[in-house]
Amino acid sequence: MTLSVSEISKVDHAKAFIDQNYYMEDLNLDLIACHAGMSKYSLCKEFHKKYGVSPGKYLRELRISQACRLLMTKSDHTLQEIARMVGYSNNNYFGKVFKAEKGISPDKYRKQSVKYDLVRAVYETPFI
Repeated sequence: MTLSVSEISKVDHAKAFIDQNYYMEDLNLDLIACHAGMSKYSLCKEFHKKYGVSPGKYLRELRISQACRLLMTKSDHTLQEIARMVGYSNNNYFGKVFKAEKGISPDKYRKQSVKYDLVRAVYETPFI
């Protein structure tokens, strides 16, 4: 079975919608499917076929990667603030999802990143 151009563009549209709205706490499969003009079943099937991952897993991975970026660059923000910035209203749930994806807590990730940046700064700074 080959996809029609309209189905491909709908799946691409769904991915773009996720990319642009990942920070919304109420972003879910129903909303994404509705926005793309597809059923949830079709969206899941076609999204996985094209991108190799479900829309839910893609959203989760995107949120966690954005959280990693924020944890490294926004040291003045609390974990709760960062959780909200990437679409999680519950800080405990954010921590659970983060640990499941990265293997460590957001707090440990932040501390590790600060140490890494210090080591990188020392070793990558050219000597004058």
